[in-house]
Amino acid sequence: MGDSWTCRFNFSDWPPFQAYGVEGWWLDNLLKAGKLERHVYLRLAAQVTVGFQKRLADCRAAERFEHDLRVQEAVDAATGELQQAILPMKTFDVVEEFIACHDGAARFRRPILAIVGGTRLGKSMLAVDILKRIAGCLNLPSFLEITVEDSEQMDLADFDRGQHAGVILDGVGDAYFLKRNREVLQGRPKIVKGARSATNVYSYKYSFCSRAVVATFDLGASNLTALKSDHWLQNRNNVQLLWLEAPVYRQPSLPTPAADVWNGSEDGRRKRRWIGSPARVLDFGAS
Repeated sequence: MGDSWTCRFNFSDWPPFQAYGVEGWWLDNLLKAGKLERHVYLRLAAQVTVGFQKRLADCRAAERFEHDLRVQEAVDAATGELQQAILPMKTFDVVEEFIACHDGAARFRRPILAIVGGTRLGKSMLAVDILKRIAGCLNLPSFLEITVEDSEQMDLADFDRGQHAGVILDGVGDAYFLKRNREVLQGRPKIVKGARSATNVYSYKYSFCSRAVVATFDLGASNLTALKSDHWLQNRNNVQLLWLEAPVYRQPSLPTPAADVWNGSEDGRRKRRWIGSPARVLDFGAS
């Protein structure tokens, strides 16, 4: 079938939907065989009417999935191109201590790592480096990253204990966010239900037991002083704090230029000799 509503049938004078009814499964088979484009399929399915809602939902779900794949492919491609530009991270004692407590051993609670600093210091890149190291320790392939900002909700429906070594809460807008969600974020061996609602239709279960939680804060976040004053937040068994004053990555050392070699001359002027050129021999005794 063509890409327009009206198709010419030179071999028949029995037009569909007029001379005979069209079955929806005929359209399904044509779509699966690649003989119908998706938008044409939906137009014809709407004319069939019966079963259209399900066919529309299936097509929209496929389009969303394809959209998500394109986004992921673009991000993966850009990330791959930037790998060569990533500089090695500095060593921080608090980071090493945090990683050491994620060795797979059972613990009642684990601290949250809070990274605070100004813009462009590498907070998120350090958080990614930490989660990658922990994923290696736990023999897991990846981690989950969530942009929080001013939201009070954490969308953890995609968190998979079989795949993720932990979660990065990026750009948290309020330091008290950690305290308000402390029973969830400290990794107690308990099951938590997310996306609660009156009907719990879209609820899911998760747990950060034996998993890492790293939160990043910009200097514009609210209540940052609470990380050093609040009775719960300042307790380093609850929140380990890394306050950045400088970039987290090691700056590449610039090549040291070769020292210039100078030779004296009869008239007192200093002349430059390039490294590798033959040395000049000056005979001051000659008349």
